[in-house]
Amino acid sequence: MGKLEGAKIMLAVWTAGSPGSYKPVGCLTQQGVNRSAEKIDTSSKCDDGYGSSLPGRKSIDMPIAGVAEFAPAAGSLGYSDLVDWWNDGVEKDFKIYQTGGGSDFTPQYGTGVLLELNDTYNDGEAVTFDGSISVNGALVETDPHN
Repeated sequence: MGKLEGAKIMLAVWTAGSPGSYKPVGCLTQQGVNRSAEKIDTSSKCDDGYGSSLPGRKSIDMPIAGVAEFAPAAGSLGYSDLVDWWNDGVEKDFKIYQTGGGSDFTPQYGTGVLLELNDTYNDGEAVTFDGSISVNGALVETDPHN
């Protein structure tokens, strides 16, 4: 497997409807997945002066950033949809996937809450935003809606 351009990896959020569907978040400039685990100290006097530890409770956060799109393309989520998600404080299903028909990246699915959403209004620039999705549970390779 070779290198994969980050612009080909997208985030889409499940939207209810008849039928429901995943809609990509429009105009993202950055997204990622941060995985971490709490540290459980297992050090003792038997460690010859070196500490030891085990991983504890795991967590996943997904930072996002983009240009605030107030009139999104059909089938996409715009900035006001993100504000609604944050205001509602509800869990939503999402997927991270590769665009362009490639198969170098295995789609990942999860459920999360948009816990942070920040706006930036700089003179001479488009309105931008950044935020963070807190993932509830693990990312999986199985679509819960299939």
